[in-house]
Amino acid sequence: MAPMSPESHLLHGCWLEAERADRVALGLDELRTVLDRSFHGHMIALMEEIRVSSRMLRELAGHSGSHRSRTLVVAYHLNLLLPCMSKTLRDITNYYSDNTISRDIRWRKMYHEMMKEAGGISLTQRFFLYNHFLRLLLYLLTRDKHFDPGQLEMLRHKILDLRQRRGIPVPVQAPATAVGPSLNHQVVNHHPGANSKTQPPPHHAVTHLHHDTAIVPLPREQGHWCEAIFAIPLSSRTDMAGPEKSCVALPLAPPWHPDRPVTRKTLMRRSFDSQKMCVKFCLDTKQTPFVEIRVYTDGMPRHVWKGHHELLLRRDGNTLVLCRWSCSILDWKVWAMLSFITWEELVLFYCTFTALKACNPLMPTIRPSEYQLDGEKELFMAHIIDDGSDHCLVAYRDGRSDGMRLHTAVREGVLRQCPVWTAFVTYISASPNWLVRKTKRIFHVLDIQLYVFCQKYREAHMRRNRLKAFEIHFARVDGEFNLAVLYIYC
Repeated sequence: MAPMSPESHLLHGCWLEAERADRVALGLDELRTVLDRSFHGHMIALMEEIRVSSRMLRELAGHSGSHRSRTLVVAYHLNLLLPCMSKTLRDITNYYSDNTISRDIRWRKMYHEMMKEAGGISLTQRFFLYNHFLRLLLYLLTRDKHFDPGQLEMLRHKILDLRQRRGIPVPVQAPATAVGPSLNHQVVNHHPGANSKTQPPPHHAVTHLHHDTAIVPLPREQGHWCEAIFAIPLSSRTDMAGPEKSCVALPLAPPWHPDRPVTRKTLMRRSFDSQKMCVKFCLDTKQTPFVEIRVYTDGMPRHVWKGHHELLLRRDGNTLVLCRWSCSILDWKVWAMLSFITWEELVLFYCTFTALKACNPLMPTIRPSEYQLDGEKELFMAHIIDDGSDHCLVAYRDGRSDGMRLHTAVREGVLRQCPVWTAFVTYISASPNWLVRKTKRIFHVLDIQLYVFCQKYREAHMRRNRLKAFEIHFARVDGEFNLAVLYIYC
């Protein structure tokens, strides 16, 4: 048998690391079940990113057989990533398997020590960095139009920096030509057997990891606004107490059921109950949004689906309840219950669902009460000019988690009250420079992350200033009073 080539060896390593990632995610989930609920939010976020890593590694290895002309350059970049990812997974295993300390200390020590070694980037953000890099490699391998060589080079430097911090030596092989736009026609001219070494990048070229700059989103990857909502780490995580009771009503259908709608595009995927339930927002062939839920029964995937226009969403504590109309009882009946660990994820799911439903062509009207999330108290409301449009700015405080958020909605017209964006008020608001008055009607907000629920909204138009701060333009001078209220509540 011919010896395995270096690129084949590295692609085979994808399968091995994918299996390791699955084991680590399972081990973390077992640890989570015996810890206090206050730990669950961060642990679930980490487990989901690790499972994404597993899925992408398998997908990358699976596509390699059909795109052999590019496996060499992809293998080079895998040689940068896999040792770093493998060490991360092995270190996590060592921490949660340490029987000499209590289980909560295992998690605390793992979380803080591994964040310290990476220069302040958390484990969840580290795997988000890995997955971002893997996604670009998949685009490179499959000649996807979303491939961005500049993004790949930026992330490559971050991976090299992380390797250096953790004492992992620089890989010994590199292609002779840089990864760039020419890869659409020519891959590399380097032979895997060449005796060359990768030169470390100049000191000024190394981008050090930081929790604010570790990830730069791919703008061209976000074809639909919904895809971006859950694609970036949360700006904050506020735990909510309450039972975990995610479930879906029967009957369930097999994947090959003839009535199952054809998915043209998956907009969002969210797992519940330790990956036992998966909820997706999708578009069918007519661009109509629908909700699909998958569960496993007797080892087989089973599905149930409904259009957004067929469902009513309401909140019950830390749970969002999806209801369908029952013709037999002439009333709404529970279709699914989704239990959330963090308040931020519950809010984003609710706003995303509501915005998709409001813009659904099959939904002629939507009741005003559906735009109000139960359990929140309105602190103030103001008329603002936002990206050239009239919007309502509202500040909400949640009664269950005590979290606070800013929320903007359409002010007039058919889509009145439809969400435009929301932003969570985090600990950064304690800084005296977080909110700055520039004129009688314009205020600058620093370090705020917007989650946008509108395709046409252009956040960059509201950051046209030297500091790239977000600008709030009040329609009337009394907007200053409203911001003073915000100061008080923060």
